Amino acid sequence: MLKRHVRDSGWMMAALTLGLVACDGGTTSPGDDGGPVTMDAGALAETDAGLACRAGETECDGACVDTDESPDHCGACGASCAAMEVCDSGACRAPIECDAPRVDCGAGCTDTSSDDDHCGGCGAACPFGRGCAEGACVDVCDGAETACEIGGSLVCVDTGSDPAHCGGCGAACALGEACSGGVCGCAAETTMCGASCVDTATNPSFCGDCDTACPDGALCDSGGCACAGGLALCDEACVNTDVDDAHCGACGRGCATPAETCVAGECVSACGAGTVECAGTCTNLSVDDGNCGRCGNSCGAGTSCEVGTCRPDNDRFADATALTWPSGGGEITVTGTTVNGARDGMVAGCEANGPNVWYRFTLTERQPVWVDTAGSSFDTAVYLTDAAGVPLRGWCNDDCGCGTTGEFSRSVESCAWGVLDPGTYHVSVGGFVATSTGEFTLHVQRLSRVGRLFESRMVGDDYTGRERLEGASSTDGACYSPAMSSGEDQYWFVGCGGTRDHLFSTCPADDSAFFYDPHWDIEHAGRVFDPVMYVRSAQSGAEAACNDDNVGVDCYDTSERMNHGARLDGASGGRGLNGVILDSRTGGSGMRYRMRYVVPDIDVSTRR
Repeated sequence: MLKRHVRDSGWMMAALTLGLVACDGGTTSPGDDGGPVTMDAGALAETDAGLACRAGETECDGACVDTDESPDHCGACGASCAAMEVCDSGACRAPIECDAPRVDCGAGCTDTSSDDDHCGGCGAACPFGRGCAEGACVDVCDGAETACEIGGSLVCVDTGSDPAHCGGCGAACALGEACSGGVCGCAAETTMCGASCVDTATNPSFCGDCDTACPDGALCDSGGCACAGGLALCDEACVNTDVDDAHCGACGRGCATPAETCVAGECVSACGAGTVECAGTCTNLSVDDGNCGRCGNSCGAGTSCEVGTCRPDNDRFADATALTWPSGGGEITVTGTTVNGARDGMVAGCEANGPNVWYRFTLTERQPVWVDTAGSSFDTAVYLTDAAGVPLRGWCNDDCGCGTTGEFSRSVESCAWGVLDPGTYHVSVGGFVATSTGEFTLHVQRLSRVGRLFESRMVGDDYTGRERLEGASSTDGACYSPAMSSGEDQYWFVGCGGTRDHLFSTCPADDSAFFYDPHWDIEHAGRVFDPVMYVRSAQSGAEAACNDDNVGVDCYDTSERMNHGARLDGASGGRGLNGVILDSRTGGSGMRYRMRYVVPDIDVSTRR
């Protein structure tokens, strides 16, 4: 494995007294010719005074030793090294292994096949950026990379793309510049202007090129200067041509000052700044309901002049028109317009995309509610929110589903219904698409609670459950006398108005299913009952139909004693909400019954 080019100054230390470590593992001593010679052990002589040791040797246990190298007397007589240690300069240490093949290059044994300083032979050092492999110097960095010395270490960099080393080590690009092909320059879609790289498509100081600066207040859009907020670029400035006297209605169209002033893009007579003369009176066309935008343009009912345009008074959620329930009952009917209105209160998943206006109403009890736009002039859409503006689920509608039946003249009129808790609610009336706008009529209904209200809407051909009429009287029908009744059960349905194909009956002749007793009990717990049935319309607030004894059809009781069952066939409620009330004219609680009903549904497949 190649090593980075860092020089190693370590030396191999000899383990013998005077000789050098041989690269094959033996020991040698230099001779007169510089070559190795064998040491003569007889060179030491004994004198009368004892051993005479050579310079650098010490007598230890009757022998001359070199304490710099003797493993038994390392540094001093008797100081022996541990097994496998060698004495080096009077100190014990682990031996240095010399694995063949090694070459002595003067500073110790080295492997010339991988030594960067002696690559292939002693003294053959590899240059910076190259390392020794199999006795040859090769590049350390891969491919197009260049070896650079950074902080004393070798680092491989791509000088073709590295902005810190662009074209060479340490050649850094300027801030914001990129390196491409070893040359510093601006990144794609930017241009060098002065000493900076800028996007000339959006930079207002260098818009389109390095020499064009946009005027104060202008933006740079796609390389061109433009003004925001409906302002126009005139004489290198952003101006409002609706009120600018020097550019009134268009750039360069100046008003004669001080005799004229610019109002709504028109130069007008000198009635004062921001006013014009209309029929001898100075007026502000921006806010005058009788002269809105121009003399003689009067805003209609429910609208007011805003910035020279007649806009609906209830154009915003916060300005919702309060609706008041009629004291005698019946629906609320209002007319309005969305012309020149804005759109607020967008509802995800609700197909109401045109300008809208707002109304609000309050309920004091939980009850069924209906809204519709029958009789409107354009493709309407309605939805309801709570008092905070949060949309109510299931209360968005584009097309009602009545088509052109009943009181609906166009299939694109809207309706929505459901049961709501007490509280305040907001109604949005708008257009189905952004271009849907015009005059409209809004109807809002509520069905007053009578007795026990069953909150599930009646629809289709079905039967009520086997119910027990309980409670005390709260209302009476008009078809019996004296007016004395028991508690009431109230059911409800919706309709398009004008149709007469509904059926409500307690008669056995109308009950084809015999899973339960098919009609009412004449006698229960010793009490005789006489059912009465009537329909009330939320549209009119009045009773629409009533029946006490239906003697023309089999309406006998369970004991066949009385033909007094109640039955309404062909009953028609009004457009919207209708309540079906079942009562007992004999009063008291406990009458058991099951009622057959046929209520055609509005074509919900067309409702959105």
